[in-house]
Amino acid sequence: MFCPHCGNEPPDQSRYCNLCGQSLQSTKVKREKSVPLEYRHLYIDLYDLQLPSEFRSAEEKAMAVSHIYERFTPFADDGWEWCVHPGDTAFLGWVHQKSHVIGANLLCKRTVPHAVYAFIDPQHHISEYRLHQLAQGPRRKL
Repeated sequence: MFCPHCGNEPPDQSRYCNLCGQSLQSTKVKREKSVPLEYRHLYIDLYDLQLPSEFRSAEEKAMAVSHIYERFTPFADDGWEWCVHPGDTAFLGWVHQKSHVIGANLLCKRTVPHAVYAFIDPQHHISEYRLHQLAQGPRRKL
């Protein structure tokens, strides 16, 4: 590594240039390995709560979000986290039926460890026979 101020080459573990005394920290760029992310919409069922379709106050919305958080916990234990918080005004995942909220679709993400990522089947477990059928197209009647 070279000092961007004077061009000197200080020792590798130096935080400051041994010639001009300027900080070398700003020149170091940490490169992290890109970890693949998995995205998925998770549906949280709220039908049994009979929540109103419109939240009249922030407290009602906070209560609905707390129910979502409670029911989301098993997914969070598996490493999922939501991309848009249900309490945010940008959240558009409320599922309505008549005059009630019956659920929430949450766009979630989690990091996929390399070992797991290597074993994801890109064909979603379609058999070789079915792949062959799909490749041939529809059968024509004679």
